[in-house]
Amino acid sequence: MTALPPWMSKLAAVGLLLALLAAVTFQIVLPVVEERRTIQDGLDHNHMMIERLSALGAKRGELAEHIRQLEESVEASGLLLNSANELLAAAELRDYVESAIRTHGGELQSSQSLTSENFEGLMRSGIRVTLTATIEELVPALHNLEGQRPYLFVESLEIRARQRRRRGDESAAATSPVLTVRFDVHGYLVPDNAT
Repeated sequence: MTALPPWMSKLAAVGLLLALLAAVTFQIVLPVVEERRTIQDGLDHNHMMIERLSALGAKRGELAEHIRQLEESVEASGLLLNSANELLAAAELRDYVESAIRTHGGELQSSQSLTSENFEGLMRSGIRVTLTATIEELVPALHNLEGQRPYLFVESLEIRARQRRRRGDESAAATSPVLTVRFDVHGYLVPDNAT
C-alpha cells in the first residue's frame, strides 16, 4: 500500500473528524434537544392547565351559589314530592290518588307501596292502586292525577268492566259499567329529602 500525499491525508483526517462530529451530533445532541423540546411542551401544557384550574377555582363560589339556587327552585317548583322519606312519599301518593278518585265519584279499594329506586339522581317512589269507578269518573280522575303538581306518572293501567244487570231491567243497559281499575302511580322525591 502506498502512502497518501500529505494534502490527501489531511483531507481524509478532516473528513473523519467531520463524520465523527456528525455521528456525535445525531447520536447525542439531537436526542437531547428533542427531549428538551418535549419537556418544554409538557411544562407549557401544565402551565395552561394550572391557569384553567385556577380560573375554575375562582368561579367555584359562583358555581356553588348557582347550584344552590337551582336546588331551591326545584324544591319551590312543586314538581317533586315533599316527603321526607319513601314511606311518607307513599302516603302522600295515596292521598293524591284518593282525593282525585273521590272527587270524581270513584272508590279506592286498596293501595300498596312499591319499592323505591334511585332514578337519575332522584328517588322514585310509587304505589299500586285498585279502585272502582265508571269511565265517566275514571277519565277526569286520571287526568287530574297526571295534570297536577307534583308530577305524578300513571303506569301499568289495567281496566276490567263489571256490568251489573238484572233480568228485565232495561235501564242498566244505558248506564256505564262499573270498572275495576288497577295501576301504578309514581312520583319523585326532592333529592335532599330522599334519605
